[in-house]
Amino acid sequence: MTNRENMRTGQIKLLKQIGEVGAKRAAEALSSMISTQVDVNVSDIDVLFKNTFKDSVLAPRVPCFALILELEGKLGGNIYFIMSSAEAKLLGAALLGIAEEEINMDDVMFHSSLKEALNIIAGAYMAVLSEVTGLEVMFSVPDLKLDSHMPLVNSNRADEDETMLIKTALRIQNRNFEGLFLFFPDLPTINIICEGIEKNSNN
Repeated sequence: MTNRENMRTGQIKLLKQIGEVGAKRAAEALSSMISTQVDVNVSDIDVLFKNTFKDSVLAPRVPCFALILELEGKLGGNIYFIMSSAEAKLLGAALLGIAEEEINMDDVMFHSSLKEALNIIAGAYMAVLSEVTGLEVMFSVPDLKLDSHMPLVNSNRADEDETMLIKTALRIQNRNFEGLFLFFPDLPTINIICEGIEKNSNN
């Protein structure tokens, strides 16, 4: 195996751990938030490179909501949780306890509930990353935007080489939702994370 293949294998292993533990914690937090059963599961994980990412993941013309976070401190890169506007509308209805047809896409309460829910999921995943690596993971105040996949990602990230993807499935009150957790670490951050995992595993 090449060094790059070894690194990708390690990243996949890390994503599995982040996804499994983070999903459980996110489900518990969301259940507490809306006082009903919430299931969060990881349906797919992958590490993609920029030459395949756009064609395999993003749908250029699909309207979507994206929670955007920027890593701060020693780590650099961007984090997204992306959900189509149709899925977001259904999720907002479940979170607010109202019918889907009552959702106003411009309503402040709808945006606030969606932002809080997606922030809980992203935060749970990043908390596990911190525990696994022994690193302090800090990020900016979350920003929620509505646009299509491609402009959202292209306008809010540098030209990082790799994308870490966790496809997340939610189930609330017999309703199913799906979103994409995307992590774009810069190259120094990838190296720092690898070093942190090795150091933490030896302690």
